[in-house]
Amino acid sequence: MSTGNFYNKNASGYFVGVCENEYDYDDHRINVNGDIENHPEGFPMVEAWSGNDSLLLSALSTQKEWYGCRAVVTVRAVLRSGYYAHCNFDWELDVEVEGSDWDSIPEITEIKHALDYALTDKRAAQVTFWMLDWIEANVERLTTEMEEIFERYTEKYQVAYRFSNGETGYKKVS
Repeated sequence: MSTGNFYNKNASGYFVGVCENEYDYDDHRINVNGDIENHPEGFPMVEAWSGNDSLLLSALSTQKEWYGCRAVVTVRAVLRSGYYAHCNFDWELDVEVEGSDWDSIPEITEIKHALDYALTDKRAAQVTFWMLDWIEANVERLTTEMEEIFERYTEKYQVAYRFSNGETGYKKVS
């Protein structure tokens, strides 16, 4: 049985860092982390191992408040070793509204529920719509900026074919 070389959960493609020797993996990690941390919305974070042999790196993060209610969008870089060779970058999303966390863009009812404890008047409905619009726009913006950082140090690939036994081939995206 075969398997694909790369695991990708969120990114728009496979951002592959070619590793010809044992130092290339660290070079990719250091370069991407450095660019994220030097970004105006960069947020240095302690590197940590996660599931699927994923190394969590630094993040891009932004926040905004409406009537004392805060929303935070954080896009964190993830580095994974390839199954057979090389490495690839991905990202993870964290959206927070008044203590409630999601790993994707929340539904409007979820935001409303999170705000029910903080805003008890008519403003809650309007703030819910403002927050959702702001969250959607900033998730799109930060994920695009994160992938632009990845593209500086990697080659972008997509799946060209995948057989029933798991064998996968990739093609470079131009």
